[in-house]
Amino acid sequence: MHDAVIDIGNTRVKVALFDQSGIAQQWTLPTVDIAMGLVPSLVPYRLGRAIVSNVGARTTEWLTALQEFVSVHVLSYRSRLPFETRYTTPQTLGLDRIAAVAAVAIDYPDRNCLVIDAGTCITYDILTKDRIHLGGNIAPGADMRLRAMHDYTAALPRVKRQRNVADYGYSTDSALLAGAWGGALAEIEGFIARYEAQLGTLDVVMTGGDAAYFAPHLKKRIFARPDLVLHGLYQILLLQ
Repeated sequence: MHDAVIDIGNTRVKVALFDQSGIAQQWTLPTVDIAMGLVPSLVPYRLGRAIVSNVGARTTEWLTALQEFVSVHVLSYRSRLPFETRYTTPQTLGLDRIAAVAAVAIDYPDRNCLVIDAGTCITYDILTKDRIHLGGNIAPGADMRLRAMHDYTAALPRVKRQRNVADYGYSTDSALLAGAWGGALAEIEGFIARYEAQLGTLDVVMTGGDAAYFAPHLKKRIFARPDLVLHGLYQILLLQ
């Protein structure tokens, strides 16, 4: 028997089946196909329960069908969590951030941690060794920086994202790439240094689509965890 973890983003739905050893199977489908594709993709499996984190789906017929198939917990800020947050507006705390912090609270006990999710935006969340979530930051991701420089100027081109970027540009296109990626990298290193100065020893855990680019270029050792949000959702499910 498996437990299902369903992470619904703006463009993709990530589905993972967990057993006691971790992720047993994993797949994705487009968010636009969730009504027709989610439950049929789960039917072949014997499921105990499921958790849903929903950011991207605007309709609910898929949820009704899922609830007829398996017991479902829908993640919210009211869910039982393995940490305490000091966020003053917990209802606005992103579900992906909640899940990522939950995973770190379980997997890195008794450690001060900085959780970085490098995606469309780059989010930073600070978790103390006492499992207190102090809050965090939200900043533009690398591709958002490239898009903004084009959208808010008259002459700068829209540059396609690349990851093999030089330290400085030798043309306008390469200067934009170096500024976007290099600026984001410098920002990440700056936040790490700032929080280490405040908290002392600090583990840095990074996830998100751009983590594979940033992690090797950072001076500090990084724990790269591509499935961090899925693992966090599973840990939350176990508490319900």
